[in-house]
Formats: sequence, C-alpha cells, structure tokens
Amino acid sequence: MFFHRCIDKMTSFLSSGPEDENIGKVALFDGTNFNKQRRECVRTSLEQIGLKTPQILFVECITIDEELILQNIAAANDPEAGLPDSGLEPEEAIRVYKERRSLYSKVYEPLDDSDDHLSWVKLINGGKKVQMNSIEGFIPGRIVAFLIGLNANPQQIYLCRHGLSQYNSLGRLGGDSSLSREGENFALKLAEFVEQRINAPKPDGSLMKVRLWTSSLRRTIETARHIKHPHDGDWVQMRPRVWRALDELHAGQFDGWTYEEIERLHPEEARRRSADKLHYQYPRGESYLDVIRRLDPIVHELEKTQHPIMIIAHQGVLRLLYAYFRGLPRDVAPRLDIPVHTVLRLTPRAYSCGEEAWPISPPDLAPDSC
Repeated sequence: MFFHRCIDKMTSFLSSGPEDENIGKVALFDGTNFNKQRRECVRTSLEQIGLKTPQILFVECITIDEELILQNIAAANDPEAGLPDSGLEPEEAIRVYKERRSLYSKVYEPLDDSDDHLSWVKLINGGKKVQMNSIEGFIPGRIVAFLIGLNANPQQIYLCRHGLSQYNSLGRLGGDSSLSREGENFALKLAEFVEQRINAPKPDGSLMKVRLWTSSLRRTIETARHIKHPHDGDWVQMRPRVWRALDELHAGQFDGWTYEEIERLHPEEARRRSADKLHYQYPRGESYLDVIRRLDPIVHELEKTQHPIMIIAHQGVLRLLYAYFRGLPRDVAPRLDIPVHTVLRLTPRAYSCGEEAWPISPPDLAPDSC
C-alpha cells in the first residue's frame, strides 16, 4: 500500500545515520490522512523510532471560500504545475476537482477537540483563520509561524544585482565602496526601467504598489538612489527599506583581497572553497550556510507580503533567494549565475515559479563573485 511505503521511507530518513546527525531533520508527509485512524497510524509509526508528540505536527488546510477554491483549481491546473491532472480545459478541471472534493468530504474526519493529544495547526481559507493545538519546541514553532504568514496569491519578486562598484573594478572581494562610473550609469538606466515598466500608472491612473529593499552596503543603496518614489494617497511607491540581512557574504580576513591573491598566498583555502562553496567559511567570515540562516526573516517576509517587491542586492544573496523560490537544491545555489545589468522577475505560484528577465545594459565587469 502506497501509504505504508511513504511511512517506511519517512521513518527510514528520520532514523538513518548516527543519532547526532538526525538532529534538526524534518520530513514532510504530503497526504490526505483523511481520518483519525490514518493519523493515529502516522503518529504511532513515528513514536516507534523515538519521536514524541510535540515533534509530530499535523497540518490541516480547509478551504470553504468558493472564490479561493476556484483560484486553487486554476493553480493546480496550470500545466507548469506538473500535476497528473493539470492542463485540462478550465470547465473540465473544475468538474474533476469538485468531484474529488465531494468524495473526500464524505469520508474526511477533521481535526477537532478529540485530537487534543496531538500537535496540530489548522489553516482555514488560506490562513485567514488559524487554529492550533499543543505546539511545543523551536522547529514546530518556526513551522507554524511560516505557515501563518504564507500568501497563497501569486506575487512578483524583482531581483537585481547592484551596479559595478569601485572594488568590483579592481577585482576585490567585499568592502563597502561606492559605485564606479559604469555602476552609476547602470543605476540611472535601472531608474528609467523602473519608471517605464514598474511605476507606470495603470489605466485608471493608480500605481501597482511595489516595495524596494536593498542591503545596508553603499553599492546597493547607490544603485537604488535614482528610483523615484511617487505618492499614491498614503502609499509611498518604492520607499527604500534597508536590510542588513541582505548584505553580501562576508569574506572575513580576505575582505578586500583578489581571488588571485588568495590562490597565491593561501592555496589551501582556495582549494577548500572551490571543492565545497556551500559549506566553506572564510576565516573570520561567513559561509553560504551562514547567509541562509540570516535570510530566514527575509524569506518569511517575502512569503507573506501582499505587494510586489524589488530587491537590489548581491550575487551571493540573490543566488540563495533565486534557488529558494525556483525550488532548486541549496547545494547548487552557490554556483548559480545571476546575470549582471539585468532585472529578473520571479512569480512564485502554488506549484511552480515563473521567471522573466530584462537586460538593461551590456555587462562590462561582473559585480561580486562570491
């Protein structure tokens, strides 16, 4: 039975390897688990490998809003979703999914007060109403906070690397230098792009409300400084918000060095970095894993935002954000190519993530090469 094969794979993953390596592991069992007997089977199977009730979190999603149901059907029917029934004619998709929902509703037993012995969270109508029971511990708490903030509607995230800095022109890592002449030219062209494509008024004269985030480093702030901030009532369009969490991966004692200097004077460090960029940590600096940890509040904010956001940041940071929303493994993120002098627009959806790119000017030198 497929249900039991999934249980076996989950318990094997959670219990395999030395005990200290299993700390922090999280397994997601995506299934209907439509009645109390099925949920009890999940719980007892996990308790047999040593998990306690607070470590077993049931998540129930209930949608009764008809408009939201139609949105969910359209998202699941999108060919890019890659689901077995996706790509149907809209009327057929509605018929199939409503028929399936009708069948489930006849046998489904929702979480209720009789399940007080379980840890659970119930999301109603995409999180407009949330109920929870017996949530304990750091990881369950973080999962619940993440779920509460999720926004089911498609959103738009614009990603852009900063213009060429003075340090970039010299091939040096890190620092907090200002933009070079080429970088300033790019900043001007970026402002023109934003004015024409993002800040252009709608037919009714209103603006598409967009937020603007940068890191705390000069080269991103200066790249954004020519973008205009028109008012739409109380709304300030593209009002800049500075996040230190968006700062570039810190190169530690090699801040200000060139890669050639590192390879010549510290060849072992260069070799270690080349062999495993994800885990490699610069001496007294950061690794990509460190940056992933500090991007946690950024991702939470992006997931729950209701408005499009433009992020002007650094290649290392944008690699990780791009990989997250595109569903790419984190170990490939440090080697992704985020094009320079280009605006990327990601449109995360329920089952996929759309991508568009607009080159703004021909690249001269590549900013940041973490």
